[in-house]
Amino acid sequence: VHLVGWSYGADAAISVAVERPDLVRSLFAFEPGAAMWGADDARRAEVQRDAAAWFGPVFEAARQGDVPGAVERLLDGSAGETGAARRLAEPM
Repeated sequence: VHLVGWSYGADAAISVAVERPDLVRSLFAFEPGAAMWGADDARRAEVQRDAAAWFGPVFEAARQGDVPGAVERLLDGSAGETGAARRLAEPM
């Protein structure tokens, strides 16, 4: 296959290409999240802590039914700063 992945999907696509190169004719990985293949346990733990700190508030807001709040937290986390979502143009 010609495999395409974006963000965390890019990580999954890279993993498939590494594990099963016989199945992948080409790979396009756009904005991979965190390169975990070949990482040691300390690096994996660091990435897991970072992901929990970022996604924890997103999932909590979603669990409470606050979808706009979950999206805002996701966008703020992507930007790496609180308030980033609120500074987007109104149509966004």
